[in-house]
Amino acid sequence: MAVCTGTSRSTSPFAIDCHRPAMHPPLSRSPRHARQRGMSLILVLLLLVILTLAGLAASTMSLNAERLARNTRDESIALQAAESALRDARADISQVRMLSGLTGSSPTCDMDGFKGYCQHATSGTQAWDLYIEDPQHSVELGEMTGLTAAQKMPTIHARDAGANGVSKQPRYLIEPFKEPTDIALGSNKYVFRITAIGYGANPGTKVMVQEIVRF
Repeated sequence: MAVCTGTSRSTSPFAIDCHRPAMHPPLSRSPRHARQRGMSLILVLLLLVILTLAGLAASTMSLNAERLARNTRDESIALQAAESALRDARADISQVRMLSGLTGSSPTCDMDGFKGYCQHATSGTQAWDLYIEDPQHSVELGEMTGLTAAQKMPTIHARDAGANGVSKQPRYLIEPFKEPTDIALGSNKYVFRITAIGYGANPGTKVMVQEIVRF
């Protein structure tokens, strides 16, 4: 049995020095714990990346949805403008200039007093494709019918236009077409093809419509 000798010397083979601290092996980190901490850090980083990507995807989807809604609304405004030009052209034909047959029509749609009244092209580029947006050859809404500013489409510059204003007024062209001879009446009849273009708040938003009318 070991005997504590204190400060005196002892000849006992079992004597130990009670004032000398016992030696312990140095503590070392467990490799398994280090690996676990490393894996935890990687998982946290991956989670942050996933959350960031999810946030970006949600933001992109929201922007795309907003852009789509805005474009759809603008196209609807342009369509309304084009339809208003169709109505204006019908009044022009039947009530204002009283257009009849080929009289006054021309390939360039600019005969004096018959602006926007075009001869139908039997081949090649059609008149409406060439002149529908040309202010020298096509007719602006209200130009012939004498509409007031309040009766026209509100523009984006107007104070009360709000989100429904157009960048510019719609335009139209008229082309007379000869119908087959009505043998019973012994006369030729004509129909009119109206081509109209409307604009949205964005000048690049355009809608073109056509209709054939008989009077």
